[in-house]
Amino acid sequence: MYPFQEYLTNILEARNWNFDYYHQLLLEYGPVLILTAVTLFIGKYFGGRIRLKWSELYKEKGISNAWSKFLARTNHLKFKATWKDYFSDPATKRFFITSIVIGTVLGTLSAKFVAYNSSASGRILYDPFMTILAVKDWSSFIFVLEYFAVILIFFHVIDRPAYFLKCAWAFVTLQIVRCVFIKMIPLSPPSDMIFLTDPFTQMFFGENIQVSNDLFFSGHVSLLALFYKKKQKKFIKAYLFLASILVGIMLVWQHVHYSYDVLFAPIASYFVYKLVVERNWDIQIINKYKSLVNFD
Repeated sequence: MYPFQEYLTNILEARNWNFDYYHQLLLEYGPVLILTAVTLFIGKYFGGRIRLKWSELYKEKGISNAWSKFLARTNHLKFKATWKDYFSDPATKRFFITSIVIGTVLGTLSAKFVAYNSSASGRILYDPFMTILAVKDWSSFIFVLEYFAVILIFFHVIDRPAYFLKCAWAFVTLQIVRCVFIKMIPLSPPSDMIFLTDPFTQMFFGENIQVSNDLFFSGHVSLLALFYKKKQKKFIKAYLFLASILVGIMLVWQHVHYSYDVLFAPIASYFVYKLVVERNWDIQIINKYKSLVNFD
């Protein structure tokens, strides 16, 4: 036993933490905690703006038409007008709907491939990081950190249709790239791996399917790293950074992923983001479509 391993083990034993209890607790109440945290975030982020704008409008316009003006001026409610303006162009509207349909099909096929590949065999690697601590089930903590990030990003991009579509396609592209790597580098988890429990994926794949051979590279860490960028808001940026590190550590600790899977995930996310989000491929396709079809 390494000195570091012995030190951490003694600390955990001394505190007598019941990890199984907290795991079951978070697994049952995880969705409620996520929704509560998101609600608090929205209230904190938009609350000051709402109170300020309402007080200003009340003084200027009175109670009669203040509500309609309030809805028009509040930033987080402008997404309706933004989406209406985005869909005002027929070519853009058709492109968006077609992209969503194709992306949904490709995303579903990618998920089906991962489920199908779960029965494939691969090579078991030696990972020195897995020898530091005894295997532990962190499913509930990973579940909360991951899906809070998903909801956070959703609210961040929902008021920008073009950016929302690019982010959705970045996610689909990441899944396709991941399927290619899973097929090219077949790996099997260690024999003492604890299956990752995720209520949402169980609803999608079915409770009887245990996905375990989708190792290289980590889907959880790559998703968190996908939307981490320099121009991101400080709170979201800090959360994604910390969540990526914590989820990566817990995945290796649970022996669900090798450290190699976790370390390569941000690299794959970086190139996918550069390829899909930072390029104007959507505008080029729309302009090409307009040149071929007459919308008069």
